[in-house]
Amino acid sequence: MVTDVDSAWGGFTADILINLRDEFLPKTTIFLWGLYNDETVNLTRRDELSRIRSTVELTQLSSLFIPISTPSLPVNFGFKFEKNSSWHVGAMQNIALESFSLLPTLSRSSYSMDYIADALSGGSNRNIVSSTIVAIEDSGIIDLTAPLFSSSKQTKSVHTFSKAGILRPPQSNNVGEDPQKISRKSALLWDRYFQSAFLQSDGTMERSLFELKCNIPYPTPNSYPNMIKPEDHTYSSLAVTTTPKKVFSDMTRFVSKFVRGDTREQLKNDTDELAREYEWSWESDEDSDYDY
Repeated sequence: MVTDVDSAWGGFTADILINLRDEFLPKTTIFLWGLYNDETVNLTRRDELSRIRSTVELTQLSSLFIPISTPSLPVNFGFKFEKNSSWHVGAMQNIALESFSLLPTLSRSSYSMDYIADALSGGSNRNIVSSTIVAIEDSGIIDLTAPLFSSSKQTKSVHTFSKAGILRPPQSNNVGEDPQKISRKSALLWDRYFQSAFLQSDGTMERSLFELKCNIPYPTPNSYPNMIKPEDHTYSSLAVTTTPKKVFSDMTRFVSKFVRGDTREQLKNDTDELAREYEWSWESDEDSDYDY
């Protein structure tokens, strides 16, 4: 499911999910891709409160909540990408969305939606994907993560709890190219983008890192922007990190300061509880204690 978060669609989607959970599909696994605008600092109080409520409700109602926004591109990205073009933005976001939606539909796939959700949550209540990355061959990392959850906004180092990645093969290979060369290229791209060794050195458990195999190339119909060549691999990954801790801690402070009425305490408790889910190791007193 895909929805806009920073508009009335966020609340509407939450109402739909409540009805689905209560009346029809109480235990069904739901992947919710939340589309955020790029603004993080100049929102009105009304818009900020709307964003907080939608984020909390959609997180609670989904199995995986994946906040994404306009892609952040490498400096030397080869394609002339237009950030104001819904065509270009949607095409880039679809690399991750289509890849993680495809696997559970394959007849012989062992990667059900339950499997992917359980792999990323690791038996915890951490269901927010706070790092969504794609890459096209040697493009470098293309970050789809909504700025609200971006690691660049963090004042402390970011720990990765879990990560799942998919490297899809090119649609066609150069005629006569050595299959071993292609295989080596795939291995190099995987190591470059997934960064398993680095994550493990930073404390991520090996059992929390998942390579999801897919031998079906990413489809590029005639209507698709010419950003992927037939000989290009495509990579996408989802990761659960510590970044939501600060996001929800900031939300708790906002609610404490500006919200009044019957919903204040419940909303404050919800954001505080979500913040604590993403704590890792020892947290400093200034991060853990809030001045309400």
